[in-house]
Amino acid sequence: VGVGASVVLLCAEVDLKATVSDAILGSISTDKTKDLLHFDTKIELQGSAYAGGGICNSNCETPCTDIPILGHVCSPIPCIKVSFSKTLTLEIGATLDVNGIHPDPIWTVK
Repeated sequence: VGVGASVVLLCAEVDLKATVSDAILGSISTDKTKDLLHFDTKIELQGSAYAGGGICNSNCETPCTDIPILGHVCSPIPCIKVSFSKTLTLEIGATLDVNGIHPDPIWTVK
């Protein structure tokens, strides 16, 4: 019979992701009041992180185990975990009409 365990005092993880999407919409018009071409590019940066302290397992949780006589037993010192996530979105677009190119950048943070 073998028994193994992994216990740490601190744990942390950082996750970053970037997504880019493009769209081009256009039409040819002889009417000088209409747009000729419009394009959009959307860049989304996502990040999340957590950190924990105490008696933690590899998932940054309080370790528990099932012991036949005692039942479900957890560490008396809990793993305290704090996490957060943010998303930054940048949309860059422009319209081409008879008067030239007109940019329209948009920033949002969630």
